[in-house]
Amino acid sequence: LFLPQAYVIIPRTLKFIYYVLITSAFCANILVVAQTTILSVLGSSLALRGQDGSMMTATDGLYAERMAVFHAFGHGLLLTIGSVVMCVWLHLHWEASLICCGISVWTILKMRSTYYRIVKKFDFDDSLTVDFQDIFDGPAAIHAVPSSMWRGMGMGGRNSNGRRNNKSFDSQEEGRDRRSSSTHDLMEEEEALIRRQKQSRHGLEMV
Repeated sequence: LFLPQAYVIIPRTLKFIYYVLITSAFCANILVVAQTTILSVLGSSLALRGQDGSMMTATDGLYAERMAVFHAFGHGLLLTIGSVVMCVWLHLHWEASLICCGISVWTILKMRSTYYRIVKKFDFDDSLTVDFQDIFDGPAAIHAVPSSMWRGMGMGGRNSNGRRNNKSFDSQEEGRDRRSSSTHDLMEEEEALIRRQKQSRHGLEMV
């Protein structure tokens, strides 16, 4: 009677560990979903609708918060596999439990090697990263279009703020109006000359 009572503590301990692991895994996965949702919504809102420089602020903030999301995601995976190991020892015979436990351990080792392989492939030095200052202040900076180009395109000059130069645009409009009015006057003179010629021919025929 002493031995069975001593062994009762084993399944109770396994159940205790199992429920702790499965609850922790669930909470870690929920934390990952909550963090990614908040970051994607607030980060994109700041980048698209914030004041000047919000794009850089949002990018730096998302980059800084990524490690917390990675840690919660990794803990959730490890806790989930740990709960599977406890579950198979609770509900299966020892032969099936050994096989399932071996598969779970192999999965953990495979995830670890895959993680280090991917991190090594995409690793970079933070001091050599490119930010938006390189775009605005570097050799590839976008400069204002010179006003001579706008005048050559017939769109009027532009000032340093990129706005249309109203004086040059108005002068071009006045020039086009003068040319159109002179063309209209020339057409009226030609029509009057044609009418006079017709009248003179009709007078000669009457004579």
